[in-house]
Amino acid sequence: MPKQDYDNNLDQNNIVYLKRQELEARYQVTKTTIYSWIKTRDYPKPIHLGANLVRWNSAQVDAWEAEREAA
Repeated sequence: MPKQDYDNNLDQNNIVYLKRQELEARYQVTKTTIYSWIKTRDYPKPIHLGANLVRWNSAQVDAWEAEREAA
């Protein structure tokens, strides 16, 4: 396996998928606010893992937070 592919696999193995309720608790906001951020503030879109199962990629959420802190 090429080194780049190996490094990408390591990065993907460290990703945690967050529930909407975890995001609500993290920011102390409502479901409506999270979906509003997706439309207006470039918040990461959820990943649909099933018919009624959505999660957020923690790496994307962390990157969004870092971008906002830098601004």
